[in-house]
Amino acid sequence: MIPRRQVKNPHAEAEQFRRRAALGFLGVLVCLLGLGGWYFKLQVLDHDVYATRSEANRIKPRPVVPGRGMIYDRNGRLLAENVPAFRLDVTPDKVKDMDATLEGLAKIISISPEELEAFNKSRKARRKFLPVTLKLRMSDEEMARFAVDRWRFPGVELEPYLTRRYPYGDLFAHIIGYVGRVDDKDLEILGEGNAALTHIGKSGLERYYEQQLRGKVGYEQVETNVQGRAIRTIGRVAAQSGADLRLSIDADLQRAMVAAFGDQEGSAVAMDPRTGEVLAMVSLPSYDPNLFVNGISHADFKALNENPSRPQFNRLVLGGVAPGSTLKPLIGLAGLDSGVRRPEDKVLSTGMFYLPGTSRGWGDAHRGGHGWTDLRKSIAESVNTYYYKLALDLGIERFDHYMEYYGFGQPTGIDLTGEIGGILPSPAYKRKSRKEAWYPGDTVNISIGQGDWKVTPLQLARGVSALADGQLRT
Repeated sequence: MIPRRQVKNPHAEAEQFRRRAALGFLGVLVCLLGLGGWYFKLQVLDHDVYATRSEANRIKPRPVVPGRGMIYDRNGRLLAENVPAFRLDVTPDKVKDMDATLEGLAKIISISPEELEAFNKSRKARRKFLPVTLKLRMSDEEMARFAVDRWRFPGVELEPYLTRRYPYGDLFAHIIGYVGRVDDKDLEILGEGNAALTHIGKSGLERYYEQQLRGKVGYEQVETNVQGRAIRTIGRVAAQSGADLRLSIDADLQRAMVAAFGDQEGSAVAMDPRTGEVLAMVSLPSYDPNLFVNGISHADFKALNENPSRPQFNRLVLGGVAPGSTLKPLIGLAGLDSGVRRPEDKVLSTGMFYLPGTSRGWGDAHRGGHGWTDLRKSIAESVNTYYYKLALDLGIERFDHYMEYYGFGQPTGIDLTGEIGGILPSPAYKRKSRKEAWYPGDTVNISIGQGDWKVTPLQLARGVSALADGQLRT
């Protein structure tokens, strides 16, 4: 049997409903007040904080790389120039999966192992929000393929830039040098303010005058869209282009000098003795500096390094050799200036020269000798005996004094990096290098440019210019 349902009090139920409704309304009101307070905090109290963050997300600073200074010869011929090109930059903090991105890019453009290695090194050295160059000198075909698939690669951008070009190829390589990609060691030297630079001078004048040539990086504030791409420029601090260089070198004379060598190896310098200006200087064989600008391939680098003729070796400032008979006019002038010799004084050349009291002999070019020889004849016929005797009469101290005046044993100070000072033989040098005493026979040896002599072509050219002009130019 079903029990009869008890009838409730309608007034009590109504009161209970009103209480529950009031509690619910109060809860909703508290929530609304909380939301309102939070909204007030965001919109009013913290407005400046979040407005700044929002602006930072919408407006980005972007570096403006300056144009590198040009290099000209004395007549205004362009020896190093900038040409427009495009590169592919990757901003690490905008890339979710770097490995997948690089793998995808490799399917549409050519990325060499050298480029990938350089990219990874730069990526580790730079801050994640700064773009890192993956590939330089993009071809038209590569740019077209990337443009089609650009949407697949957030954080990857095609950027215009100016790249270096050397229109004369290997003709001025040992003078101008070359620029190369900035690596992690370069970044330490450049500092954060120049982190946007992609190239830096690596050798020659490009390296020596790096600070003047590179200019000063500028910046611009750009408004970006949700994909992070720039849509307009808000403000700008202009970049300052690098200073141009005008050299004393004459391109026509340089070309003629190289042609005179033909296939031979060697070096040569042409100077104006009136001013000390270098008009031409070559070191052969040479190399094409354009190979290094955007990263030389392993194959090309290996070919240069394994070439027995060492095309990268700059004989002009690094090639210390015994000067031989080229010193004779300078030694003859020392004899005249010191009063040890007069132009008409003669020395008998019999074919052999012996130190007094010894059986040690030094020969002449002609077995039978040159006979009685004055200064003019000694130079014209390169008579060794004349200089054996002259050096002994000068004495080693006075001999070295004159050779120092001509600039031997010290760098010329030319504006190229790595120049050696060579070796000027002396008693002090022999004691230091071999811990041996100096003997008259040593003086005889060095009088014809033999022995411990080490002279660069540039030093010799400066010494001969001093002979022609009467004073040493630095």
